[in-house]
Amino acid sequence: MATLEEFRRERKQLLEELTQLEEIRRGSVVEQFVESTRKDGSTSRRGPYVLYSYKEKWGARAFWQPYPQF
Repeated sequence: MATLEEFRRERKQLLEELTQLEEIRRGSVVEQFVESTRKDGSTSRRGPYVLYSYKEKWGARAFWQPYPQF
């Protein structure tokens, strides 16, 4: 389990990365998993996928991509 100090270090790193962004849109970024049922009845879970969603004047949009592997 991660310690409080590890969370603080990760938070500081993320904040530093955010300050380097030139432009950012309002919205939500979440991890999403997809569950499916196979022909034999077993289930599989794929993901995580990064889902970015935001509202527009005429509705809402969502974009997703596979989670980056480091």
